[in-house]
Amino acid sequence: VQGRKEAFIALSKAGKLGMASVRAALDHSDASLRGNAFDILREKPRGLRHGVPALEKLLNTGTRYDPIEVCEILALMEEEAQPLGTALASAWERATKGSKGERFIEAVGKVRATSADTGPILGELLKNQKYSRAAGSSLANLGALGPLLVAIRSEDTNARAVALQSIGHLGVRATRHAAAIAELLKDPDDKVRFAAREALAKMGR
Repeated sequence: VQGRKEAFIALSKAGKLGMASVRAALDHSDASLRGNAFDILREKPRGLRHGVPALEKLLNTGTRYDPIEVCEILALMEEEAQPLGTALASAWERATKGSKGERFIEAVGKVRATSADTGPILGELLKNQKYSRAAGSSLANLGALGPLLVAIRSEDTNARAVALQSIGHLGVRATRHAAAIAELLKDPDDKVRFAAREALAKMGR
């Protein structure tokens, strides 16, 4: 096994062809080979480029890999990642079953290239008392204003308050929506009114 790991390290240094071999090993039937390839790609995520489908398979299937670790690799890849909405939804179900929901949401919040897919999923989680804060934080990290603006009009009081707090974290980037936020200064809930005031203050309003 050690020899295999050393061979993978050598391949990772051998340019495009070497990394292509490492990517191919993600789908190998031998679990130890898949593990070695996964470890290398954690260190060299840029080498994946066209290997996203292999990571998507890891998210969709019950492998030994933690979906949080896969998301962390995708986050390191930045713009090279591709939309993975279905795979992330599948991984979300596994993460919550394993009591890792909050960590998974935080990891997803780093995968900027998939924000169009994950934004609506995170927006729905703003209504979930257990995960609302993690979802709001991830939406702010992604700069996903759309789901947050929908949530400030939710019938769920907690969702409105958390969405406003998350918008506040965006500061001046959310200034053009100041009028919509100001309407919530009249909200019947104290927490929501306070969050609206805080958000406007962070925008310099």
